[in-house]
Amino acid sequence: MATKPTTLMTANEAASVTGVPLRQVHRIIDAGLLGAAVKRRNNARLLAPRGLVGLRLAHDTADALTLQGGEQSWQRRSDRHDSR
Repeated sequence: MATKPTTLMTANEAASVTGVPLRQVHRIIDAGLLGAAVKRRNNARLLAPRGLVGLRLAHDTADALTLQGGEQSWQRRSDRHDSR
């Protein structure tokens, strides 16, 4: 049984498809958040399609993962729980 070839896309293409700014795409890749979904060929960063969801998720949750953002998120959850 033959396997389907994986279509890889550049960081620029991934930014366009996901709506994540290119600078943030590079920062997420540098942080290692996409793991094996990132390949390097001829000094280019290439992403497998499975990495697009992780890319968008990392971008959308970035503020919640920072110390200040995490504290604010925790406070919102705590306030909701206290109001019950």
